[in-house]
Amino acid sequence: TNGAAWYTVRGSMQDFNYKYSNCMELTLEVSCCKHPHPLELPQYWKNNMDSMLQFTNMVHMGIKGVVLSETGDAIPNATVKVQGNAKSVKTSKRGEYWKILPPGNYTLAAFAEGYNKSDPIEVFIPEQKAYSSCQK
Repeated sequence: TNGAAWYTVRGSMQDFNYKYSNCMELTLEVSCCKHPHPLELPQYWKNNMDSMLQFTNMVHMGIKGVVLSETGDAIPNATVKVQGNAKSVKTSKRGEYWKILPPGNYTLAAFAEGYNKSDPIEVFIPEQKAYSSCQK
């Protein structure tokens, strides 16, 4: 379900974090009741556990790595750009980056002030194995 079809929230933390950081926030609505009774919560968890765990497992789908200088030093605040994707990501203070992407072939490059732009590299993201619950 597309929550934006129900109502639009502009200027939320989700908007801010997506635009200005490498963080994606989301809201999961698992009931039509805004404030379910606390005794109902275990059933909501049981009804939705597998799909929520499968969804959270998707954070590992995509690209991740470290941007290093020619001398092997981490480059903080470098930009990593995926060709054909409008949302670039910035590296952490340790040069780390991550970006959720669906399976497929991608070309990416990194650049930072004071450094030469990296040569583009080709990456392949395979299909991800599905989460399997042992608690049924």
